[in-house]
Amino acid sequence: MLIIEDGSIVEDANAFATVEEVQAYCSIRGLEILVDGLLATDAQVEILIVKATDYLAYLEPRFQGKRYQATQDLPFPRDFVTLHGEDISGEIPKVLKQATARLVFDASNQELLGNVARSTQGEIVEEKVGSLEVVYAEIANDPNNQAQFTNALAILDPLFSNGGSCTGGVFNFPVTR
Repeated sequence: MLIIEDGSIVEDANAFATVEEVQAYCSIRGLEILVDGLLATDAQVEILIVKATDYLAYLEPRFQGKRYQATQDLPFPRDFVTLHGEDISGEIPKVLKQATARLVFDASNQELLGNVARSTQGEIVEEKVGSLEVVYAEIANDPNNQAQFTNALAILDPLFSNGGSCTGGVFNFPVTR
């Protein structure tokens, strides 16, 4: 059962978005949430929402600000957060709900947290003991080795610290002489 965080620090909250919000977001974008090749039931979507929320919790160190209360269950609501120049402290931003929906779609196709610690090297395909030589398989184009879900991260980008860039942080500031 989903318990939606609405910004009031809901006890035992486990989600930011409802099944209806997720389905509406995906529907308008032509994204079908499938489980075992069939359209997901509401109960299956709820499970995927919890998994998406778990992934968002994993991203917590990247978010601006700090939790409103140290004891709250989820990383939002937060204090000291701005979105497009506006203070949104204490709110559950729409982009967080949108990222949840995108992650639900992603979770219907692959594990979200099951691949975050994958190596950038493939399996060992050749090993030599004399003069120590190791050869790894190519994995650069392996879609199963994605460590990040770029669509969701792009949606979340304005909520991240480090200049709001999901690619490592870019700082822009005026320089005068």
